[in-house]
Amino acid sequence: MKAQILTLTLFTAFSGVLSAADPQLLNLVMPDAKVLAGVNVEQAKGTQFGQFVLNQMQTQDTELQKLVTMTGFDPRRDVRELLVASDGTPQGKTGLALAKGTFNVSMITAAATLQGVITEVYGGVTILEEPKQQAGWHFWTRAL
Repeated sequence: MKAQILTLTLFTAFSGVLSAADPQLLNLVMPDAKVLAGVNVEQAKGTQFGQFVLNQMQTQDTELQKLVTMTGFDPRRDVRELLVASDGTPQGKTGLALAKGTFNVSMITAAATLQGVITEVYGGVTILEEPKQQAGWHFWTRAL
């Protein structure tokens, strides 16, 4: 129920800036996806709701600053587009978050490795995998 309300709220807030999802990101979505949600972050930053979200990501947040320092990635400035996909099951076993933006792959990979994440390269794509999680979150990097 909460996810539905959030989705409706986000859709309503960004309805003026939503456009068709980036075809390159859509091509990376798993074939069994039943739920897709996305936003053009660059355009959304100019809305009142976008400004509200950015203001919630405080510069004094020590965990956010730690992420920025370790990875060189600042979600407040580096994400241009976001697309989330799910298989739609209540258990949420299959989901994928895709982002288009500016990413320092070597810094992100190095920081992830220090945290015990396993890395591998498959077809020119760097895959970061949390070995301890059953369902597993994966981070793929690919130049688009």
